[in-house]
Amino acid sequence: GAVLLGFFSFYAHDFDWQKEVVSVRLGTRTLLDESSHLFSPHFLAKPSCGSLNIEDPIEWERNLNFALDSGHAAALQMKIKATETALQSGDTSDLNLPHKPPPQRWLE
Repeated sequence: GAVLLGFFSFYAHDFDWQKEVVSVRLGTRTLLDESSHLFSPHFLAKPSCGSLNIEDPIEWERNLNFALDSGHAAALQMKIKATETALQSGDTSDLNLPHKPPPQRWLE
């Protein structure tokens, strides 16, 4: 439970959604503008959704933020903050957690 809470707490309070990049390849917190030499020019040229830059771990020139517009990014941030608050309080009744994992049809 502590790892899950830490994940939501980090993205709710510590991570700067406008300035940082999620990069598995680098394995460290990275500011987008201070570390531009570490990223492909194609990554930096992509129009941003306004927040949440995610480097593709396989094709590192791809910024995976293309899947989010600014409205969806804001909704994601709100949901992460609400989840962190719920986990902190111990009241997870509003999180709509399944009682069992969904079927994994992609493995069939």
